[in-house]
Amino acid sequence: MHYKIRLETDMGKHFKYAFVTAASVLTGLALGACTAAAISSRLPEKDKAIDSVAAAYTSRVSVSQKNLEDATANPAQEDALKMDNPPKSSIDLEVEKYIAQNSKSLKRFLEKTARFESYISKAAAENNIEKSLIYGIIAVESNGDPYKISRAGAAGLMQVMPGTAKYLGIAQSTHPSSVIKASGYLAQQIDRFGLELGLAAYNCGPTRMRKLVNRHGSDWDAVKNHLPKETRKYVAKVLAAMRVAEDLI
Repeated sequence: MHYKIRLETDMGKHFKYAFVTAASVLTGLALGACTAAAISSRLPEKDKAIDSVAAAYTSRVSVSQKNLEDATANPAQEDALKMDNPPKSSIDLEVEKYIAQNSKSLKRFLEKTARFESYISKAAAENNIEKSLIYGIIAVESNGDPYKISRAGAAGLMQVMPGTAKYLGIAQSTHPSSVIKASGYLAQQIDRFGLELGLAAYNCGPTRMRKLVNRHGSDWDAVKNHLPKETRKYVAKVLAAMRVAEDLI
């Protein structure tokens, strides 16, 4: 489609015509849209799945905030909302926030960890522990690198300390099979302290956790402020990776 713009001068009745081509603009926009669609269609399905998980958690937070705002003007609705949507725990809020902000990094851990599926499945079955939780531990501890060794000496997919490895009978912490006995150790901590505090015990040590529980009780909110900052973040990260893994494995 072409548009004419008529220009008239003061010197006479001479006319000049300029043409503005809108078709080229529309064509450019169409090409851009097609390119974006093509790129989106080539994304791996698991990438889209993780993005949808992150979006879902973000959406839930937004919907909850909107519902609370609407309920403010209606006491009856507010009471009903409280019954249908009990307040989330502090750890749940931290987990949802981490998922929303770090979905890209969680993709990378899945790509690296999938090759150890056989060891992870065996570890889950032998120790009666969720496979997704083992994935979460590996994501945070080593990002799927079996040869990682920390400055403190922790090694392998689940970053087992030398003393713990000896106690568990792990001959080579950097071999993927180490996740079987390391998962058994993790299961012991969870059976003893519960999920959140059990993860914290795996990170900062069961002796320290036992003292904190004896002093402050076994509730996460009562204990968390007495834990190292690194451990508090660790627990939220593992649970976030676990939730994403639940939707993908």
